[in-house]
Order: sequence, then structure tokens, then C-alpha cells
Amino acid sequence: MCQFKLLYSFSDVGKILGQGINQTTTLEHLDLSNNPLTDEDIVDILSCIANPTSLRSLGITHVFVDEQVEKVIKTKEIYVICKNF
Repeated sequence: MCQFKLLYSFSDVGKILGQGINQTTTLEHLDLSNNPLTDEDIVDILSCIANPTSLRSLGITHVFVDEQVEKVIKTKEIYVICKNF
């Protein structure tokens, strides 16, 4: 049986995902829709992603998007899908 120790708090999830996305050279499309991500998580994810990146699209539908998130989205060279219903 394997046991893992959690080294990061849930509040670091955006930074961890962003750093992972930034380090990959093959990830082109990622759909994080319908996940309990906060606007701060989305900003952290996008802020960690450097331009250029292999990521071409990021789906965040049904995730709350505020003005701060929209501002960061505009600085990225990726297509962000953020329709909220």
C-alpha cells in the first residue's frame, strides 16, 4: 500500500497547475470546467503560464470569471473558453 503526504495546501492548486502546464511541451488542450476553482486559482494558473507555451486552449466554463481573470486572460497567447451558464 502506498501512502502520500500532501505537501501543498489546496490554496496552492492554481500555482501548482500553472507551473505544471508551463513545464510541459506536449499539452495543447486542457479543460478545467466544472471544477471548484476560484477566480484566484484561475489567475494563478494563467500567471504561471509563460508565452509561448504548448497550450493552445484552456476550458474554464462554469467557473466564476471576474474582471481580474479577464485582465490576465487578455495577456496570454492561448484561447480561453469561459462561458458561464
